Amino acid sequence: MEKTTLPTEESKRAHGPAPFVRPALVAGAPSKGLIRLVARYGLVGGLGATFALVSYYWLVGSFRETLGYVWPSVIIYVVWVPVAFALYRKFVFGNPSKPFRAFVKFVSAQWMLFFLGPIFLVLLVKFMGLEPFLAYVLVLILLSVVSFAVSRWLVFRASESGVG
Repeated sequence: MEKTTLPTEESKRAHGPAPFVRPALVAGAPSKGLIRLVARYGLVGGLGATFALVSYYWLVGSFRETLGYVWPSVIIYVVWVPVAFALYRKFVFGNPSKPFRAFVKFVSAQWMLFFLGPIFLVLLVKFMGLEPFLAYVLVLILLSVVSFAVSRWLVFRASESGVG
C-alpha cells in the first residue's frame, strides 16, 4: 500500500500553485453554451411570439364572427412554422448537415404542438373562462418551452448541426 503525505512548502514552490478550479454554483447548472442557445431561441421566438400575438389580436378583433378564436391561431401557426425553421436554423441552432431532413423532422415535431395549441386554447377559454387573448398568451408560453426542447434535442441535434 502506498503511503501519501501532504505536500511540503518546498514541493509547492517547485510545482507552482495548484490551478484554480472555479466551483459550480449549483450541481448540474446549465453551461454557458446552453444559456446562450436559450437566449438566442428566446430572442427569435420572442419576435415570432410578438408577430403571432399582434396577428392573433388583429384576426380575432377583425374577423371573430367569421373565424372565431381558434382558426386565427391555426392560420398563424401554419404561416409561422416554415419561417420559424428558417430563423432557428440561421440564428439559433446552426445549419444542419441535411437541411431537408431537418425541416421534415421540424414540421413533424410541430404537428404535436399544432394540435395541442387549439386544444389548450379551447380548454382555457371554454372550461376555465379565460379571455381568448390571455389564453393564447399562456398557450404560447407553454408551447414555446416544448418547442425549444423538441428543436434542441430532436431536430437540430448537436451531432447534426455542429452548434450547441
